[in-house]
Amino acid sequence: MTKQYVDNVMIGERRLLSSDTFLIPKGETCEFKLNVTDAGRDYSFPIHIFFDDNGETTQSVSFKPDPITSSMKMTLHNWNNSLGSALKEFYPIVNIENRIIVEMLMLNRRLGDVNELVIQFWRKDAEK
Repeated sequence: MTKQYVDNVMIGERRLLSSDTFLIPKGETCEFKLNVTDAGRDYSFPIHIFFDDNGETTQSVSFKPDPITSSMKMTLHNWNNSLGSALKEFYPIVNIENRIIVEMLMLNRRLGDVNELVIQFWRKDAEK
């Protein structure tokens, strides 16, 4: 089998850093590290994603630092629609020394008790 890939994916001034799909059972947390390299320096951002289905109709995303795990806690509130929920625009999550902004796009579908989360991270140079 041949391994195929694409590179240098751009949308406007943004360059794709990563595009991943995670299958996350309801009630579980997904943990990963977002790694960004710039000018020979490596930056690592631990992220924990979990779903909060409180029964309300309002969907939102919240970020909070988690000092216990030294990570960013991303909560997806009411992203449990079987037809899908998505961010409508790029969502900035990291600013690296006022030079680089990391933005996110994502969508989620809840199939039974499993979330299919597609998440993309995009790099954009900060405006000077």
